[in-house]
Amino acid sequence: MKKTAFILLLSCSLNLFAQNFEQLYFGSDSTLDVMSWNLEGFPKSGNATVQYVAEIITALEIDVLAIQELENTSSLQQLINLLPNYEYASGSDNYQILAYIYNTNVISVNDIYEIYPYQWNPFPRTPLIIDFSYQNEKYILVNNHLKCCGDGIMNHNDSGDEETRRFLACNLLKSYVEDECNEENVILVGDWNDELEDEIPNNVFQNFLNDDEHFQFVDFEIVWGDSANWSYPTWPSQIDHILITDELFDDFSQEASAVEVLKIDECFSSWMQYDQLISDHRPIALKLQKSSNVNNHEIVLKTTSLIYPNPAQEFLSIITPCKNTVADWQLFNSLGNLVAEEFLKTPNTTINISHLQGGIYYYRILSDNKSVETGKIIILK
Repeated sequence: MKKTAFILLLSCSLNLFAQNFEQLYFGSDSTLDVMSWNLEGFPKSGNATVQYVAEIITALEIDVLAIQELENTSSLQQLINLLPNYEYASGSDNYQILAYIYNTNVISVNDIYEIYPYQWNPFPRTPLIIDFSYQNEKYILVNNHLKCCGDGIMNHNDSGDEETRRFLACNLLKSYVEDECNEENVILVGDWNDELEDEIPNNVFQNFLNDDEHFQFVDFEIVWGDSANWSYPTWPSQIDHILITDELFDDFSQEASAVEVLKIDECFSSWMQYDQLISDHRPIALKLQKSSNVNNHEIVLKTTSLIYPNPAQEFLSIITPCKNTVADWQLFNSLGNLVAEEFLKTPNTTINISHLQGGIYYYRILSDNKSVETGKIIILK
């Protein structure tokens, strides 16, 4: 009798939290679809969490999912049982385990392994790599969960300083990619626990950012956009990032490619319910269209560029997603006079505007002598 009552209570509880995930979509048959998700102690609410996550993955049609904060592998097996054609692999850590879920109909796994297994100071969770093939092309996906917290100030004299630990981790990841994955298609994802917009010398990503010819954070536009679209809204901050190597710059420039923080919480009655049932993080997802699949030989700028900060004072940074496009950036004052011009030869260009007076300016980007983008810049003095 007690057992029957418990089953009825559980059934009522699940029905109470019933969700409709039909509005969710992301992946496509023509793109490689990669998602990173800190699932915060998965499964947070037991079988209900497992069921919801299975429905979400199915709706999103993700090819490879990198998970952070898995509590145990038995719950992951329960999840896989609800996902036909998916398999999983997990890391060796006993706490906040890293894992992958992947669609075996889409990708072929070549190898799964860990790096820096005994570097506990920079890596409290051992980075987990999946080496796989998609449409006969090899990819390296690196799943990370870096040290949390800190005061925002990097202290290189303190080995326990959180920012310093993340800084060292980023440098080791960069070295690994350069030494072991040269000329490979590399994607680094995860909960990096830090913000891209921090000023030097407190930016833990500075060595990646300084090498923009070889590395690009594809979520830069999200970082400098509306905070309502960030992955960790309770802070709020954008601390879950996706980094790609230059071998993938052209793919990311294609029209079907995109990066997005998926606001799955909007499928629930409130953020509190989503947090209770799923996670305190939203997932971030990337889809890549292979440039070799595009039937055109001309690579153009992808929709809009990212120009920040705005308002600006001394410098402007311009992020364009296509490495091989040379574009002409022009800045005009309110009278229509050309006051600055720069050729954008790399994905990340910094322009000195300290000589310009404060006011409203208008920019134009030309590609092949055709205007592909316009916008407004405010300069403060």
